[in-house]
Amino acid sequence: MRYQYTSKGFRTTVNRPHFFVPQGIKTIIIINIIIYIFLELSGLKSDIFRQFGLIPSKTLFEAYIWQPFTYMFLHDGFFHILLNMLFLWMFGKDVEQSWGKITFYKYYLVTGVGSGMLNAIIHHDSTIPVVGASGAVFGILLAFAMLYPNRIVLLYGLVPIKIKYLVIGLAIIALFSSILMNNSRVSHLTHLSGMITGYIYLNWRWLSSRKPKFTKKKQVSRTYSLNQNKKKKIDNRLIQQNVDEILDKLNENGWENLTDTEQKILYRASEEYSRRDQPN
Repeated sequence: MRYQYTSKGFRTTVNRPHFFVPQGIKTIIIINIIIYIFLELSGLKSDIFRQFGLIPSKTLFEAYIWQPFTYMFLHDGFFHILLNMLFLWMFGKDVEQSWGKITFYKYYLVTGVGSGMLNAIIHHDSTIPVVGASGAVFGILLAFAMLYPNRIVLLYGLVPIKIKYLVIGLAIIALFSSILMNNSRVSHLTHLSGMITGYIYLNWRWLSSRKPKFTKKKQVSRTYSLNQNKKKKIDNRLIQQNVDEILDKLNENGWENLTDTEQKILYRASEEYSRRDQPN
């Protein structure tokens, strides 16, 4: 499947040349190429795949906890790494320029690890190694579509299509392929899992806000209101008690023997009672 940019925005983004590679993507590509060359020259590819590729049964039941991270830096064949790194550059460079290098790194790792873990959970009894950066790359593809949903690409270099529709189509293909093509050498489930992880990550705040937090807030507000009412009742009771004591003193000793403070309290109490008794 071939994708080609056609939008003006891609050609003129911040006056960069066509083949500009941001630092974050450049680092990821270099790491992957170095590891790929080492694998091809070492003669230990099979052993390394068994140790550092994602084997669901080992990850979940034998505590190979590094595999969901290391598998995304291993590739099985020239075209495997070529396509992954090409799509990473095509769709990732605008994402990195929009987010910045550190945020891009974080998202890349989260989608890669997340897609690996979802794959491991669903295929928990599998002993076949999964390798490649496809989960993270499909996560980047989803992020690109969410940032620039109406960007036009050419499918197979011929058919213009908005990126948001292309991503929806790829998600549907990955879903049915993961169900119907269990014996395929391509891990379609990893592609789909990368998109799912990316969507959850990018919408986490929104998804969290959909939870019925208002119940807790309402309860807190009600508790605060009850506490306020309780405090007000206590204050009124204390004021009433003071007024009663001052009135007793007034009856016994007369107005002249009241202190200034006691006289002010009576004035305020009188005003308060007059205000309460006014018709609504």
